Amino acid sequence: MPALTESKVVETSGRASDRGLGGDGTYQLAAFAWTQAALMVLQVAGLALATAGFLMGAGVLWTQLARALPLVGLIHHARTVRALVLVAAGIGLLLLGRRR
Repeated sequence: MPALTESKVVETSGRASDRGLGGDGTYQLAAFAWTQAALMVLQVAGLALATAGFLMGAGVLWTQLARALPLVGLIHHARTVRALVLVAAGIGLLLLGRRR
């Protein structure tokens, strides 16, 4: 990307700069179209899993409260564990899809 300094146009170098090697990490490799699509699919799948887990957890909590059962009983409920796993997997996929 050209930058204007005083009266000269300076072209930035094309070499990769890495934060671990003292660079500022501004250089980015060109991504293929299929990698962008794959990252988008990961984000959508993560959003779907996290939403399903949240809704399942809300349903379990609603049922527990409607029956006037103690909330400590949720720890041993199988659907609660499934909901937590779905939410964790969804958030993991969302974060994985955000990497570029």
